[in-house]
Amino acid sequence: MMDTSNLCRILCWNANGILSRQMELEFFLHSHNIDLALITETHLVNSKQLRRIANYKIYPCCHPSGHPRGGSLVLVKNQLAHSDVGAYVTDSIQLSLISTYLFGAEVKIGTIYCSPSYLIQKSDFTEVFEVCGERWLIGGDLNSKHRMWGSRLISPRGRELMKGR
Repeated sequence: MMDTSNLCRILCWNANGILSRQMELEFFLHSHNIDLALITETHLVNSKQLRRIANYKIYPCCHPSGHPRGGSLVLVKNQLAHSDVGAYVTDSIQLSLISTYLFGAEVKIGTIYCSPSYLIQKSDFTEVFEVCGERWLIGGDLNSKHRMWGSRLISPRGRELMKGR
């Protein structure tokens, strides 16, 4: 029998606008017993637009323009001990980050969105990785293609991400 005391159910989802899908999201979280949800392209202008989701804490990162585009958020089940690390926000990158303990070690877990409209270089990715620290798990939409992670193409941003890792 497998010990499931340290298992954590994580959802990674590109919402392409979360406001019209809130009820579906809440139903999915509860019916699949999701511990962490990493959501990109929320298109939120501010965190008050999103209604509360029962038994979850919300950590949003909105696009700094104040317009409904990009953005990321982390949803954490209340029973999971965690702390808010904060957000890393630029026009080109939005990262929501929390810290928790998994398998006996502190891990930073976050959601990242990288806009395809901006040039993102190795130094940008390196800065994000430094914010994340030693142990981290990031889910999201980096808009980066590379054969290393299963794409048949390699984009310039994919090359930069490979250099920054």
